[in-house]
Amino acid sequence: MTDMPLRWGKVFEAGTYATKDFSMTPEELRAAVAAFEPVPIDLEHRVTIFSGKLGTLQEVKLADDGRTLLGGVAEAPWLSTLLGNTVRKVSCTWDKATKHLLALAYTLDPHIEDAAIFSAQAAFAKADDRARVDELLAMTPLGQQVLRDRKAKEQAEADKLKAKHTLQPVVSHLSAQGQEYLKNWRKGS
Repeated sequence: MTDMPLRWGKVFEAGTYATKDFSMTPEELRAAVAAFEPVPIDLEHRVTIFSGKLGTLQEVKLADDGRTLLGGVAEAPWLSTLLGNTVRKVSCTWDKATKHLLALAYTLDPHIEDAAIFSAQAAFAKADDRARVDELLAMTPLGQQVLRDRKAKEQAEADKLKAKHTLQPVVSHLSAQGQEYLKNWRKGS
């Protein structure tokens, strides 16, 4: 399968994943790239009738941010024909002790929401940075939804921070007014 064009996309991101009891620093990710050997693709991190028949993660490299792992997948021709140019959501299987990559799963619900492999024909298929990964995401309805969700989350966080600073004088005023009310109530007026 190595002579096939590779489908590229984001496969992992350095960070702490408490629900998975796993963390990976950028330095550890860099070491994982240096030690990388091609790994099989599975479905939902399970052994199935398709195990060993879907393809392999052939190449990995770090994006310019040093935290994002990009991967190139050589997919079985029958699977490429079946799935066409739909985005493949992915999730990595790591050895928790050695932090070596063991497999890549096609999944419906990846822990890293924007981890996905794109069409081998996509422009910028060998993305080097977040901007190019975002350009790839923008090419599909699923990717566009991921970008909208990310933007909404970032906007909500910004609004929350802004509201906290905007409401501070109001809270202080209400607290003073409440204290005055309590003082008058205690006096019986």
